[in-house]
Amino acid sequence: MSELMSSFKLTTYPIVALVLFLGAFLAVCVMIFRKSGRDSLRHAASIPLSDAPTPPCCDRCTQTGGSSAPD
Repeated sequence: MSELMSSFKLTTYPIVALVLFLGAFLAVCVMIFRKSGRDSLRHAASIPLSDAPTPPCCDRCTQTGGSSAPD
């Protein structure tokens, strides 16, 4: 493993990090600007401002009792 890592030049690491960052950034942009995800994003945006319990966002949450946290 150390031989493999020592064969890389120091300029390789920033390029790989940039490519990974751009991939993650584009994935988030696609997720945000999809038309099918707008309702769930509106629901998630209103959670911190609401004092009342929020209704489940989808059928899957309704079936599991509305909580995705493990017990």
